[in-house]
Amino acid sequence: DDTFALLRESYAVFKQSILANETVSLNFTRFGGAFLKHAGTSPDAIVQQAIQLAHYKVFGHCAATYEAASTRSFLHGRTETVRSCTLESLEFCQAACSKPLWKDNSSAHYDLLIKAAKAHVAYMKKAKSGCGVD
Repeated sequence: DDTFALLRESYAVFKQSILANETVSLNFTRFGGAFLKHAGTSPDAIVQQAIQLAHYKVFGHCAATYEAASTRSFLHGRTETVRSCTLESLEFCQAACSKPLWKDNSSAHYDLLIKAAKAHVAYMKKAKSGCGVD
């Protein structure tokens, strides 16, 4: 009976955790992946920086995120871990949160965003070639 009591208690805690979360979907239509590729940057890297920036704005620090990189070029290749939380990403988040993006410093923010995106792409390439850190 202790087992069932523990299961009921665990279920109640789990149910409260689910009820405490909310998911909202945003349909962004101003531009998409084709525009970012044409601009010479990786759509994935930009999205990863957006995740970092959103987390930084809410919690005041970057998040240790996980993204899988395929190592299929190797025999029995699986996945390697890619972390989008880099020093370049932190610098971008700090700058973006210290001064509004639409103020006179927008070109500096853009440069930091591109620098962070390039760092993410470089990390992804290393991970795909089997040289990841995790």
